[in-house]
Amino acid sequence: MIRFVFLFFLFRLSHVKSNSIDKAFNALNRKDYYTANGLFVKASKKNPSISYFGLTQLYLKHDFLNLDSAYQCILRSEKTFSVVSQKKRENYQKHNFDSLSIQFWKQAVSDAFFEVEQLNLTEMGLQHYIDKNGWSRHVERAVFLRDSIAYHDSKNQNSSASTNLFLSKYPNSVYASKARILLQDQEYRETTIAGRISDYEKFIELFPSNIHISDAENRIYKLSTASGELKDYEKFITNYPQNGNVNEAWRQLYRNYFSGFDLAKFDSFEKEYPNFPFKEELKQDKLVFYENYFPVAINEKYGYINSTGTIVINAEYDEVGPFKNGLAVVLKDSKFGVINKKNELVVDFKYDEIVDFQDGRAIVSLNQMYNLIDPVGKEISLNYLNDLVYFSNGIYVGLIDTSYRFLDKNLKVVSNLNCQEVGDLFTGHAIFQMNDKYGVVDSSLNVKIPSQFDEIQRFNEGIFIYVLNNKKGLISVDGIKLTEPIYDDISELNYENKTAVVKIGSTISWIKMDGSKLFDFTAEYFPNALEFAQFSKGFAVFRKKGKYGFIDEKSKLALKTSLQTTSKYVNAIPVEKDSKWGLIDFKGKVIKSYEFDLLEDWNGRGILVQKNGLSGLWDYNFTSILPIEFNSIKVFDNRYYIVTKDSKCGLYDFSGKLIIPIIYDRIQLFDKDCVTLINENEVSYYFNRTNHYLKLTR
Repeated sequence: MIRFVFLFFLFRLSHVKSNSIDKAFNALNRKDYYTANGLFVKASKKNPSISYFGLTQLYLKHDFLNLDSAYQCILRSEKTFSVVSQKKRENYQKHNFDSLSIQFWKQAVSDAFFEVEQLNLTEMGLQHYIDKNGWSRHVERAVFLRDSIAYHDSKNQNSSASTNLFLSKYPNSVYASKARILLQDQEYRETTIAGRISDYEKFIELFPSNIHISDAENRIYKLSTASGELKDYEKFITNYPQNGNVNEAWRQLYRNYFSGFDLAKFDSFEKEYPNFPFKEELKQDKLVFYENYFPVAINEKYGYINSTGTIVINAEYDEVGPFKNGLAVVLKDSKFGVINKKNELVVDFKYDEIVDFQDGRAIVSLNQMYNLIDPVGKEISLNYLNDLVYFSNGIYVGLIDTSYRFLDKNLKVVSNLNCQEVGDLFTGHAIFQMNDKYGVVDSSLNVKIPSQFDEIQRFNEGIFIYVLNNKKGLISVDGIKLTEPIYDDISELNYENKTAVVKIGSTISWIKMDGSKLFDFTAEYFPNALEFAQFSKGFAVFRKKGKYGFIDEKSKLALKTSLQTTSKYVNAIPVEKDSKWGLIDFKGKVIKSYEFDLLEDWNGRGILVQKNGLSGLWDYNFTSILPIEFNSIKVFDNRYYIVTKDSKCGLYDFSGKLIIPIIYDRIQLFDKDCVTLINENEVSYYFNRTNHYLKLTR
């Protein structure tokens, strides 16, 4: 009887404790959170796992939210679950209490923490979350967000120290590859920022595997040989035997040595430079290379003459190009090939087009597909490309499938850029399109402006015009926005005072090259305002209330709005009257009478004058440079004016002196010191320095 009573007592005690857990959950379910909290806390001493399990749910309730407490409770519940007897586990199943439920609420706690963390994302906060919630399904996302924040913070600091720190902390990050590329850019920039030869040497020594090693070698080569003197090439070859430009240095030394050469120089060159690596070429050049060859036309076929006018290669080709480095592209039977100066066929007549050799490669096309060949005609790739153009420094742009890729001289991809379009390289930069957006890349394939704009246009060497949502702004080549995209249009840069005309709505104003306002003055937009309103000789035309005036660079009105029509200031004001143009000064005095069809500033070179359908040129003192008797006038080779008259053309220098008579059908540049003069089935040459003419000697 005593034993029965004792067992009954144990049963009652267990039932009471069980009832306290039940009461706690009942209170929790009816949202009596304070009662539930007290009951769970009290029961936690004897039944910790289920009590902390209940407290976890309680602390996740909105009205009783305490994430830190919930976190501690679920971990305690998990830790003490193993000591819960099987009988109690079965009894507690009505409260959804088991090991899986603990994991469910453990994840719920982590979910709640992650939601909070996302309200204010920080690297430290995310790392804390990762450290404390290793089981969470959000850890991978948290790692990505942490790395993203850390990477972009590091990128914004833009130093090798910050990037190295990022890589040391997160070497396996998805951003690690980008960071390593960025690090190489930073190492190069920081080490060579002063631009001295010693800086580039130090860079090569410190970072021998950096992707910019060739850039550093190129800079050492350029700086070391800037004078073009033979001694500098000799010194470079001796001091930098491992530099990738050594062969080019030898070739340039060779070319410079033979500037104005004669046959005797070949022997002296061999004696002075016994280590010259291209001895076979020297031997061949010794025979023919010392004489210049010039294309000549005979009976609708082309060959070559030498500097005395003597035929050296018979006229047997349909077209010929100039000799460059001893090779020339020629056309025969509708196919292009390459010959040397001995008229030996170096590249067979098989191509639809051959572009002159650069850096030891020539672009060839066949059936509208493209490849590269070396100087002996070997094709570089087995697979032809859809398009191929030379970019810079031995780099090409090729169309592979539907994307333009950057390729080396062996047609291997050298950049991750996948472009829809790549523009021409100009002053070291090119505009490219990727993912329907535009950016800027430099000659070393560094993305200077990411592809994020609707359009990009050149403004000057270091500044671009960008377009977003049909509005324009200025951005530096380093990606720094100089203006927000607020303009409807921006003119070309006016190099006279480094300003531009900008249009907003129906008004125009003037800004400086850095994007700041020249002065606070706006005027009406008018046709061709982006050109005509640019400053010329210190003054700019503007329009107010439909009439034109002039303003100086300090916003002082030089002429109030009084003119019906005008154009750029040219040391006088162009004015139209009765459909004829003349010139007046600011007081209204007529300087040139109203007798001209056009009086217009001609790109700062003078005043373009047209009368009776013919053109001439004045200087800004209104003195004639070229008489008004030509059908057209254009700048030629930035040294001459090429003029046409009665379908014939000739050359004047910039002072107005006649250089080449107006008797030729066509004039084109042969090289920097020579122009080609073409008449019907006749080709001759004019040498700028010596004023000497060369043609076929019959």
